Amino acid sequence: MKNVSKFWGWGFLQAVGASVTVWLWALFMMNVENFVNSVEGSQPLAHEFVIIPIVFMITAVLAAGSVLGWPIHMALKGKWNEAVILTLLTVAWLGVFAIILVSIF
Repeated sequence: MKNVSKFWGWGFLQAVGASVTVWLWALFMMNVENFVNSVEGSQPLAHEFVIIPIVFMITAVLAAGSVLGWPIHMALKGKWNEAVILTLLTVAWLGVFAIILVSIF
């Protein structure tokens, strides 16, 4: 039980990191017209087709790293039980954040 209680805070911090990363992605997507050519009738440029997938991939890597980085490190050191517990607690916190956001908006 002591192991689980020490991971609540780590799970919370990892969930906050992933949430902030996803929030920044959503903020980017809401303002994407500032980054791409938004003039009516003009042809899209090559960098406009590339910027959105690249930013998406960067966001995915950062979110996955914030959720799975420390558990993978612990698993590689042979602490599988702690890694699984931390991953489950992080996912639980992400669920709590999602429920809060859905109830607010």
